Amino acid sequence: MKLLFNWLKEFVDVTASPQDVRSRLSLAGIAIESVEESAAGPVLDVFDRYPLPFSPAYHAFRAWFGWPEIPQLEKLITEFVRATDPARRKQLAEEVQKVALDEVAYVPWGEYVLPTAHRKNVSGILKFIAPLFWNVSIA
Repeated sequence: MKLLFNWLKEFVDVTASPQDVRSRLSLAGIAIESVEESAAGPVLDVFDRYPLPFSPAYHAFRAWFGWPEIPQLEKLITEFVRATDPARRKQLAEEVQKVALDEVAYVPWGEYVLPTAHRKNVSGILKFIAPLFWNVSIA
C-alpha cells in the first residue's frame, strides 16, 4: 500500500523525516518496505500483508477478536484436552497459564454489573447478567 507522506502529515503532527517515521513504524510492527520520492513528495510503501512476527500486532492480525492465535498455547490446550493423567493435565494447565500471561492473550477492560431491585412480594427472580422475567410471581 502506498502512503503519501504529506497526506499523513495532514492528519498527524509529524516533525520527523520520512526515514525516521519508517524506522519508528517498523519498531511498532508496521513494515515500511521503502521510502520513494515522487512529484507529490515522499511515498511510504507499507507492507500491508501481515505485521512483523516480533510485533505486538502479529497475533492480533492473524486472529479473530477475542481469539488470539498463539501456536504454542493452542498446542498446550490440545495436549491438555487429550491427556488422561490428572498430574499431566495439572502440569499442562500451569504451562497454559504461563504462556497466556507471557503472550498477553487478553486484556480485561473491566466488568459490567447490572444492579437490580425488586419488592419483597416478588419471587422467582433468576440471577442472570440481563433481566429475565421468566418464573416471576407476585405473592
